Amino acid sequence: MSRLIGNHLPPQLIKLLSGRRRRKIVIELLTVDGNGFPHICLLSPYQVVTKSGSDVLFCVYADSETSRLLEKLGRCTFVFFAPPAAFYVKATVEVLPLIREKLRFYNVRSLSVYEDLDGGAPIMTVPTFKKGSLSEYRRVFRELMRIAG
Repeated sequence: MSRLIGNHLPPQLIKLLSGRRRRKIVIELLTVDGNGFPHICLLSPYQVVTKSGSDVLFCVYADSETSRLLEKLGRCTFVFFAPPAAFYVKATVEVLPLIREKLRFYNVRSLSVYEDLDGGAPIMTVPTFKKGSLSEYRRVFRELMRIAG
């Protein structure tokens, strides 16, 4: 069962998202489509960075349904896996005024952060991308790190 832990990212997520070294983990971004169903976007670790416990910078394709929903709704939820737990970050979305290489950039402020940890059934593995499959996102990552300062 998940429990509210505050409105700032916990240290393990800051460590995961702030360093230059990236793990091959899949990060889930959720919005809600026009029919009320969850809309899921899988992000690479090179598309999401943080420099603080409350702001997260990320990017998606500018012409995607995800981008349209983010701009329309102004909110989203991230799912981060950090064994033995998962974290859900509910946030408001700010569209940044730049598009690079067909990508739209966003900043989010966390409204609430939940930890999902069950000592009797801890998460042991996480979804990951195939080794070498993320090389195209490294340029994007450098741009996000530059924006983050």
